[in-house]
Amino acid sequence: MAEAGTRVAHVLVVPDDVTYDEVVALAGCVFVGARPLDDDGAPVAAGGTRAAALVGTRAAVSDDTAPDDTGNDAPTTLRLSRHSQLSGPWHPAAAPAEVTEALAEVGAETTGRLLYVARTLRERTAPVPFRTGDRDGLRRTFHLGAPDREEGRVVTWLVAAARRLTGSLVLDVAPRGAQVTRSRLVPDPSVDTDLTLVSDVWLTPQAALALARQVHPHAELGATGFEWDGPPPSASSASTSPASTGGVDHDALDETDLRALAAPPPLEGYAVVLPVAAEDPVAGTVAVEVTGIATPPPALRRLAWLAGGGVQYALRWYPFDDEAAHRERPSAAVRLARREAAALVVALARALHPAVGGEVLDQPGFPVDVRDL
Repeated sequence: MAEAGTRVAHVLVVPDDVTYDEVVALAGCVFVGARPLDDDGAPVAAGGTRAAALVGTRAAVSDDTAPDDTGNDAPTTLRLSRHSQLSGPWHPAAAPAEVTEALAEVGAETTGRLLYVARTLRERTAPVPFRTGDRDGLRRTFHLGAPDREEGRVVTWLVAAARRLTGSLVLDVAPRGAQVTRSRLVPDPSVDTDLTLVSDVWLTPQAALALARQVHPHAELGATGFEWDGPPPSASSASTSPASTGGVDHDALDETDLRALAAPPPLEGYAVVLPVAAEDPVAGTVAVEVTGIATPPPALRRLAWLAGGGVQYALRWYPFDDEAAHRERPSAAVRLARREAAALVVALARALHPAVGGEVLDQPGFPVDVRDL
């Protein structure tokens, strides 16, 4: 058995109907500098190939992406960052020896699958005591030290990509200097419940509430700032002459302050809150959290209409028992609540999108075609 060195290789296993462009686009949603490499290892400029042009765009993530006829089904190396690369796809029979050995070690299913290999720095934390709340199973899998920094980013993306593409992972879990040990991880596609709409339309709280009540009659406004009737009469300033205060007219300054206090505070965000199940408060709530954003999410960074900022409608599930909801193997009651919350989130997205337009992102930040909701 080989010794774990300074670099590590993790394998992403996806169904063979997943296109290369889909994987490239998902990578570009997180790694903003992602670029395919040519045969000499140099990054391909955006537009140089179809895959390069699609990095980080919604078109390649959509299920109706046209088949790629430019030869990109051959194994290609994608530069994720200065220290990380993603290579593939390989059919199992043609994969490098280290990949086939990894698959055989964990007994991974290879029929009807394609393989990608992510290579990055081996960066681990100290061993962390196992606790509950390990939604993705990463603490269990990396019990000798969790991926950190660059490797942490890569593994987090691999888990999200495998979940989105209904794939699995073969992970090298050994700390540096130990014998290489691998583990198989199958992310549960049902655990992500949240969606985000990014738009250039600001709905007033009452307008958002009206749309939410089309989905659930018990929707209510949550945080909308606070009621403000101005300063109390007792806040008027005492008379002070400029001469006695070094030439500063404190009366004028106080009047300016009072006028500012009398104005209502600007509304920078608000929330609409809905119970997941009115008869079962343990199921928690779903919130529509509305805020302005100055910078678009990475997946939408190329949209010109978001260059000056936009409005974010975050649709979030807040379970009653957060710890129980984030277990790797939650109870049947939690799974039921999660399904109901996910359905409520989708219904809210369908109600809001015709009013605000824009783009929809899933919980990890990957684009979603609104027609697929």
